[in-house]
Amino acid sequence: MKNMKFNVGSFAQAKNAEGFFSTKLQAKMRSILATQIRSICAIALIAVIGFSMAACGGGDDGGNNTGGNTDGNTGGNTGGNTGGNTGGNTGGNTGGGGQSVSYVINGSGTTFTATKNGATVGTANKSISDVISYIKTDANGANVAIQFGNGTAVLDLGTDYVLFSNASGTWGSITISGKLNSTYSGGDAYAIYIMNGISVTSTADITYSRTTSGQAILNNGSLTITSGTVSGVKKGIQNAQQGTLIINGGTVSATDTSSSQSAIQNYGGTLTINNGNVSAQKGNGVSNEQNGTVTINGGTVSSTVAAIYIYSGCTVKITGGTVSATGNYSYAIKNVGGTLTISGGTVSATGNGSYAISNSSGGTVTVTSPPAVINGTTSGY
Repeated sequence: MKNMKFNVGSFAQAKNAEGFFSTKLQAKMRSILATQIRSICAIALIAVIGFSMAACGGGDDGGNNTGGNTDGNTGGNTGGNTGGNTGGNTGGNTGGGGQSVSYVINGSGTTFTATKNGATVGTANKSISDVISYIKTDANGANVAIQFGNGTAVLDLGTDYVLFSNASGTWGSITISGKLNSTYSGGDAYAIYIMNGISVTSTADITYSRTTSGQAILNNGSLTITSGTVSGVKKGIQNAQQGTLIINGGTVSATDTSSSQSAIQNYGGTLTINNGNVSAQKGNGVSNEQNGTVTINGGTVSSTVAAIYIYSGCTVKITGGTVSATGNYSYAIKNVGGTLTISGGTVSATGNGSYAISNSSGGTVTVTSPPAVINGTTSGY
């Protein structure tokens, strides 16, 4: 210990050097830490901005989500980026849930013109089949609303007719309105023919005025009547074997006062009446044939001959509404070998020699009364 020299100056110098380097190191670390904090904040800010843009529809593909989601609703998303970027007419409407594209058809006889927002679609003054084809091409699968005439006057097709078919292009859902008349006599004779795979909702007044045979509408697709009138001299609507027909309102009638056929001939299809009025002057209100199925939940079915005629192998179920025979020697329901179930509604026939229910040829009848009300004579069950 005695030989050890303690150099106070050297110690102080070392201490000062240590302090100097410690201070420099701390400053460096603070600088690095500040840089890292700024980087983290920038990344967080970018993430927040990106989230806000996505939520507000500001992204590239979603982007015009106002068009895709508003015009197309779920269709804009389901219909894909086309609906988003183009405003949803193609993607939105095809995807389902979009607004319909509106068309108006004017003309008469053999020449007609379709317009959209006042502009001619296709070529003016063409046949009704050409005009319908122009609309299908222009809509490109979107849902459409077609008005026949100017909303007041009747669009007279003369001896032509309207065909809705998915040949050479595909229709979206179709809504028809306005007024239309035809005396077309070819084929099964009709004013409108709806083929399989087509869906139509009608608020229109459709008249088939040929006096010998035919119907206002031949349906082999899906047809819903919500209002308006459908009338034929001999027959209002024939619902074919692949057809689905729903009556939610309006009037369907066969108007001949001497020998009409049926207001609705359900020829192997599915018919549901929820509301509205179905009537025949001199024929069947509803004729259920070829293993057809009829459900009546409401509305009125009437005739001076047979309000409902059920052929062998066919089924009728009544839960509500009114079925009535309005003349003498008539039938509210005539069941010839079919199956009839009544659990509600009113069935009545009060004329001389009339029957509320007549059952024959091995038909089956089940009536729950009450709540069903049966007014008049019954037989055969």
